[in-house]
Amino acid sequence: MSKKERRFDSHSIPRRLNMLFALVIILFVTLIARLAYMQVLHQGFYMKKLATASKTKITLSSVRGQIYDASGKLLWLKMKQSKLYLLHVAIK
Repeated sequence: MSKKERRFDSHSIPRRLNMLFALVIILFVTLIARLAYMQVLHQGFYMKKLATASKTKITLSSVRGQIYDASGKLLWLKMKQSKLYLLHVAIK
């Protein structure tokens, strides 16, 4: 029983690598084209979607305690606040 020897064509590996690189390039070009399509042609839709997703109303109990300084002097009385605003632009 003799073992069969495998012969590799000297051009088979570079050919496979070229096909793999071509496939990766095609996938990246497709991805870039899709992103450009979404950002250029449908910019208004995604801006509206972002604006509505950024505005969320959260109801919280906001009774605060009293605040004292180091000497024990009252700085702030307990007050009930009904609204809290958060500006994402001011957060760093």
